[in-house]
Amino acid sequence: MGLIIALGVFAVPQNLQQRTTRMMRAHRVAPTAHKVVKHNAPTATSDETINVVCQDLEVDASWLDYTGMVLLYGSNKEYSVIVYLIPDEEATDYYGDYSTAAENIMLGIYLPNDDEEELTVSSASFKQTKDGDVFTAVGVDEKGRTFNISLTLVVPDAKDTVKVTITEPVTYEYYGESEDYYIYGENEGKFAVTLDIYTEQMAGSYKDEDFEPEYTQIYLINGKDTAAYSFYSISAEITEKDGVGTIIAKGLAKDTLFYEITMHYDVVVAKTTVELAIDNAALIDYTADYGMYQVSGTKDGVMISITPMAKQLAGKFTYKDLSGTYSFVKAGEEYYGFVGGEFTATVDNNVLTLQGELLATNCTLYKFVIKSAITGIENFKADKNGTVKFVENGQMYILRDGKTYNMLGAEVR
Repeated sequence: MGLIIALGVFAVPQNLQQRTTRMMRAHRVAPTAHKVVKHNAPTATSDETINVVCQDLEVDASWLDYTGMVLLYGSNKEYSVIVYLIPDEEATDYYGDYSTAAENIMLGIYLPNDDEEELTVSSASFKQTKDGDVFTAVGVDEKGRTFNISLTLVVPDAKDTVKVTITEPVTYEYYGESEDYYIYGENEGKFAVTLDIYTEQMAGSYKDEDFEPEYTQIYLINGKDTAAYSFYSISAEITEKDGVGTIIAKGLAKDTLFYEITMHYDVVVAKTTVELAIDNAALIDYTADYGMYQVSGTKDGVMISITPMAKQLAGKFTYKDLSGTYSFVKAGEEYYGFVGGEFTATVDNNVLTLQGELLATNCTLYKFVIKSAITGIENFKADKNGTVKFVENGQMYILRDGKTYNMLGAEVR
């Protein structure tokens, strides 16, 4: 089944500075209705009961937007556990109760002899509190053995304090789809730091729940042996003065070292202006699947990609309405995100026109008029009830309340 994912230490990505996938934070996303298909449930036919206690619980809610599931991991010297859990209701706060019926849980375990077992769950509970996360479950394997599972997180004491100073200015980008800033800095090939903070402005005070754990890490650079550690807890203070931003972050990482990290960045202001007029830009329709569309083109060696998160083409947008993953300029060999600006999108005679200006992280203000012929989505408009009609592969579809239907009213999956 290949259920278990290694925890704690992993190789640094080949291109650390580029994120090609963005995930939404758990409490910001409504879960989708899913049902887990269960096998014929075995019953406890053995007197053998195995207690599995893991104190390194890791919660991964990044799948929630796409699958409606929260993933939990835990391990000890003998066992590794993975849990696929479907919450009954949307968690409206970071500290939520993800209680769920047993039939909405898939529980897998690695045994000491490297066998993998899927357990049939008879009872389970998962709670997130300010004192820590706790998952408990009782499950039975195909041999009739009962497993009592307990996953918690016990935070160790710091072994030592390490001061890290990033001397070169860090880079940062804003991701409108998840309303967060992603910060990257590297110190002379020794340390790299990534911070992912849920905020609409850089300056401020931040604590644990403001960080996306998956993208907040410290990297100990050592060639092929480079290791990355997330944090048990972390806080940061970001201030801006005289065009310079200062970041002071402190946190206990999962290598049990307490890091005091100092970084700085140049506050992005327009130092140069580039005007782009593009008449034959490409238009890609992601509206049905992702609620956004992408317009991209190249002029005088500069490639620009603008991807509003919208279910209709026309409108007024700011940089905060853009997908950070698919919105950028490429100047030379470098890619730059947008941290300011606004534009309008209009449709006339099946031509989409984007006009406005966007400030990129290379301190360049791009003023643009970008046109693209609309082909295949000319009926993509929302009516007064919010219903969207669009054409895909020659067929007309209707998008309503996040679900797609054909013209006969049947839901299309």
